[in-house]
Amino acid sequence: MMNGYFSNGYYGSASCFRFMNNGWGILTTLGVIITISLLFYFVVYNSKKKTSYDAASENLKMKYVQGDITEEEYLRRKDIINKK
Repeated sequence: MMNGYFSNGYYGSASCFRFMNNGWGILTTLGVIITISLLFYFVVYNSKKKTSYDAASENLKMKYVQGDITEEEYLRRKDIINKK
């Protein structure tokens, strides 16, 4: 009698899923859920951060081009934006 993935052995016809009976299935599922959640969080967080940086940088460029601020003020504010 074959006792592989598709036979009716000790665990019945689902012997390929026997790791779920001792708790590893729950841990594996939690690990996958946590990994997907972290990836989603970092993608959303980085896209929001980049958008706000681009908007601030673009606004600063427009003020400089229109002559509202001096070159020194532009460079100082640009350094502040780049540090964040």
